[in-house]
Amino acid sequence: MLHSSTALRTIIQRGILLLLFSFTVATALAQETAVQMLLVPQGNDETPFTNEENYPLVEMIVAPANQGRIPFSGLDATHFTLVEAGETTAPVSVEPLTTAQQPVSLLIVLDSSGPMQPVFNDVRTAVINSYSTLDLTDQSGLLAFETAVNLDEPFPQLNPQRELTFTNDGGALINLLNTLSPTENSATPLYDALLKGVRLTEIAAPTERRAVIVITNGVDQLPGSSGSGSTRAGSDTVIQIARDQQIALFPIGLGGGVDTGLLQDIAAQTGGKFFPVADASGITPAIGEVVRQLKQSYRLVYNAATEADNGLHELQVVAQTPQGVAQAAVSFKAYYPLTPVLRGVTVLAEDGATYAAENAPPLLGSVTIT
Repeated sequence: MLHSSTALRTIIQRGILLLLFSFTVATALAQETAVQMLLVPQGNDETPFTNEENYPLVEMIVAPANQGRIPFSGLDATHFTLVEAGETTAPVSVEPLTTAQQPVSLLIVLDSSGPMQPVFNDVRTAVINSYSTLDLTDQSGLLAFETAVNLDEPFPQLNPQRELTFTNDGGALINLLNTLSPTENSATPLYDALLKGVRLTEIAAPTERRAVIVITNGVDQLPGSSGSGSTRAGSDTVIQIARDQQIALFPIGLGGGVDTGLLQDIAAQTGGKFFPVADASGITPAIGEVVRQLKQSYRLVYNAATEADNGLHELQVVAQTPQGVAQAAVSFKAYYPLTPVLRGVTVLAEDGATYAAENAPPLLGSVTIT
C-alpha cells in the first residue's frame, strides 16, 4: 500500500512537471511570436509620436506588425481602440497609408548558381524593374550566391563582384546585376546565403522596416548529388537567427524545382510570405507587394477627453490583428487653445442683469466681471 501511494505521488509530480514545462514552452513561444506596434515619429518635440496642434484632436501614425516587423494590411477603425486614463474609446478616424515618406530596407538574395542559367537573363530584368517600386528614401542591397558563401569573421566580408550592401544608388545595383552570370554546374548554398543575408540586414539595414527576399529556382545542394550546398548553416539555423533578429524572409520560388514546403516554412516562421511564381514575370509584382507591405501604416485621429492643461498625458494604442493584440503607449500634450476661451466667468451689466461671459450680448456702460 505504501508502495502504491509512492508511485501515485510520483505520477502526480511528473504530471505537474509536464504541465509546467508545457506552460513554459507555450509562454516562450507566445512571447517569441508576439505582435508589436510600430510608431512613426511626427516630430522632434517631447511627444514625438503624436501631433496635437488641433487639440483635443490627437493624431498619430502607427503600424501593427507581426513578429518580423511586417505591418498588417486590411485593418480599419474596428480594429483600433485607445485607452486614456483607464477609459477605452474608439478613434475618430483611421486612414490606411502607403507612402514614399516611410523608408524601408530591402535585401535581395539572388541565386546565381548553375540551375539558374536558363532563366537568369529574365530574372535579372525582373529584379532591375523592381527597383522602380523603391523611393529615394529606401535602400536595397544585393547578395548573388553560388558555389560558396563567405561567412568568415570579421563579418561582413563582401565580394564586390557579387555583393553590395544597402544603398540608395540604383545605378550601382543595376551595374552589379548586369555583370552577373551563373557558372555551369556550380553548387546552390541556399542556407548559407540566407544566413549571410539575415546577418547583413541585422547590422547594416538603416531602417526599422526591413526584409530579406530570396529568389531561387532550386534547392540547397551540390551539383549532380543530393548533398547540401551549404557548409555553415541549415534551414533551422537560418529560421532561428531570423526570428531572433525579427527579420522576415520572403522566398520567391521560380518554377517547379523548388522545395515548396521548406520555403513556405521559412516564410511562415519568420513573418514573411512565400511567392511561388511560374516564371520570371512574377518576380517584379512579388517584390512590389513586399515593398508595399513594409510601407503600410495607419493614421489615427483621436478626440482626447483630458481638459487642456498644457501637461503631458499617456495614451495606450491597441490594435486587434489577425495574429493577436498589438499595443503601445504614447504621450500627448493637452495644449491650451491658441484663442483663449472664457469659462465660468459672469458679466454683471449696469441694469443688474447677469450673463455667462461666453453668451453675453453687446453691453453699454460699465460692466463687472466676476
